Amino acid sequence: ETEVHAKMLSDGRYLGVARELTERIKSEQKLRESEIKYRNMVERNLAGIYQTTIQGKILSCNNAFVKMLGYNSQKDLLQKNAAILYFSDTDRDDFLTCLGKKGELNDRETMLKKKDGSPVYMIENCSMVKDIITVEDIIEWVVMDITERKKIENTLHESEETFRRLFDESAD
Repeated sequence: ETEVHAKMLSDGRYLGVARELTERIKSEQKLRESEIKYRNMVERNLAGIYQTTIQGKILSCNNAFVKMLGYNSQKDLLQKNAAILYFSDTDRDDFLTCLGKKGELNDRETMLKKKDGSPVYMIENCSMVKDIITVEDIIEWVVMDITERKKIENTLHESEETFRRLFDESAD
């Protein structure tokens, strides 16, 4: 495709500019396709993915994160402050202090609070990045729900304690 602009000059002559748009149109199409591809990767991911400001404003999240926390929709969760996801203010403060020192945290176990108040155990990878538009510090998270694994570990630990106690008592 070609874009043409023409203007009549005061002396009756015409000044024209022609510009080839094919490459620009192809680039815009590739950009749209890339955006759709990555949006789908985030939305279809089993891992919870979300972003917050340092102050706790939840900027974005995927459906997996919404489901992990027991909320009904992204809109429902985006209206909340991340501080409500913690059982105490010190939990969030400790997290922010640790992240501030290192800039990123990997394979960190954490416990967040679901909408109904019950705990959800997670492994998280997170990093502090600059928003490319606002240049504000934001935190990006990728989390996996390990609640079932933690329940199994606790049951196993309790069973070991019971057998150890029984063994000790039988030795007397």
